[in-house]
Amino acid sequence: MQHVKDKQPHFLHSVESSFALREKLVAASDILKQDKQLIDKKSELLKTFVKENLDSKMKLDAEGHTLPHMPNIKVTNFIPEKCFIFKSAVMPMRMAFEAKTYKDSY
Repeated sequence: MQHVKDKQPHFLHSVESSFALREKLVAASDILKQDKQLIDKKSELLKTFVKENLDSKMKLDAEGHTLPHMPNIKVTNFIPEKCFIFKSAVMPMRMAFEAKTYKDSY
């Protein structure tokens, strides 16, 4: 049972990290919802927003943020040039990241 207890602090940090990443993605989404332009223009707005805010709102922790569904992968940075919005009324976003994969998982 000691094995599970050893991983709890790391697990909690992983969950907190996932929530922090989610908040950054919500911030990007909120900016796009406020703009009434066509989707092609919004894709450019998304790229610009991510690129201009890499040192502030969109800055990721140096150690990376854990993906909730894949805790052995941590995203370390956004790739603004590869981010875009799909042509749909719902406006789903494709966010591109640099990532690191770790062998140790839960």
